Amino acid sequence: MRQIVPGVRARSASASVDVDLDALYRDNIVLLVRMLELKLGVPEEAKDIAHEAFARLARQSQHQDIGNIRSYLFSIASNLATDRLRQRHRRREADRLDPVEIDYPTDEPDVERHLLAREAVARILILLDELTPRCRHAFIQHRLEARRYEDIAAEMGLTESMVRKYVLTAMRHCLSRMSEEDMKVAYDG
Repeated sequence: MRQIVPGVRARSASASVDVDLDALYRDNIVLLVRMLELKLGVPEEAKDIAHEAFARLARQSQHQDIGNIRSYLFSIASNLATDRLRQRHRRREADRLDPVEIDYPTDEPDVERHLLAREAVARILILLDELTPRCRHAFIQHRLEARRYEDIAAEMGLTESMVRKYVLTAMRHCLSRMSEEDMKVAYDG
């Protein structure tokens, strides 16, 4: 990888554009970092991405005829920042969707407790059958299939708000109809 060194000039393939990377860096680094801070909200990330953008420009300027080098630099930085935001979003989604770890006892499961849990699950399924098909589908997709509200809404042709209402309605219905013992067994099972 090429380092940006003061006084180094990079030439494009057409040899018609001389780029003084040192001057470009001096003239634009502060503005570039500020723009990235606004987009990312994290100053250290903004600095890292600004430097990465300059490094990519240094590599690419040897191979391409770049008309407006400053605009090209800012486009590279903006694309890198967008990629970083997407990575953050994917990480947050993965963390949100990670299954909850359950500590199971090491000894043999209690047969009676297991049967009670199965009965509670069967009761929940019966209660779900009492719901409208759309309400039941939204609940199952969100709570059992771990799908996002927006994905379910797109599939069902509804608003995200309506899907949330369906899921909440289903939860309230099940909770109102189950006894405390059913719920205890269902969650402890």
